[in-house]
Amino acid sequence: MRSDDIIHPPWTPTQVRAVNEWQRCGIVHPFTCRRRTKSPHWYKWGDFGILVATVSGWVCRDCGYTQDWAYDFMFKGGPCQRFPATPRPCSLSTPKETHEPTSEVQRALPGVP
Repeated sequence: MRSDDIIHPPWTPTQVRAVNEWQRCGIVHPFTCRRRTKSPHWYKWGDFGILVATVSGWVCRDCGYTQDWAYDFMFKGGPCQRFPATPRPCSLSTPKETHEPTSEVQRALPGVP
């Protein structure tokens, strides 16, 4: 991987939407928390410990782990725009979880859906 293939935050809200769409679509393996096997993590978008993009970078809503890079192709339009025939749903309008945040880390993350 070349360093010019990587984008570091801050990310714009439009970029955050595109990256989160990639996380949900199932075309690529999602970015995941490095601690997802060490403590309880929610099952979301088809895996445990899926990271959520924010304007400040990736964050794990379960333990607070952060990551500060993503691949540049993820910012050039979400998979539904780049691969319109994708059979898996990519919509950002997928239903939210039905449970409330259960940890201080989850409650302290402003702007994370």
